[in-house]
Amino acid sequence: MEHKVDRKEICTLVTRFYEAEGTVVKFLEQNKSWCGIPEQAITNAKTGHERTAKFRTAACTEAPEAKPRPPSLSDAIGTPSVDTGANTKTGRGTLDSLTGNPLAK
Repeated sequence: MEHKVDRKEICTLVTRFYEAEGTVVKFLEQNKSWCGIPEQAITNAKTGHERTAKFRTAACTEAPEAKPRPPSLSDAIGTPSVDTGANTKTGRGTLDSLTGNPLAK
């Protein structure tokens, strides 16, 4: 997640992990008596594999269309959302400093 990869690459990585985890679960089931693997460990591995399947489904499905942003108060009134030198007064105003309006520079 730190690398900010796209959804397609995440899907590929999670799918490979899911397949590897499935191989481990299969091995645990086939060799539980020979290796002395407790039944609880196999149950936990299956539960984790099911969670990975749900995550894989979520990661590999396309993201829903983004809903349009509702209009803000600035949009409704028709004012700009950011102050600039063009929409602020110079002179004895709130934004004036000793050298003038810093937004006008």
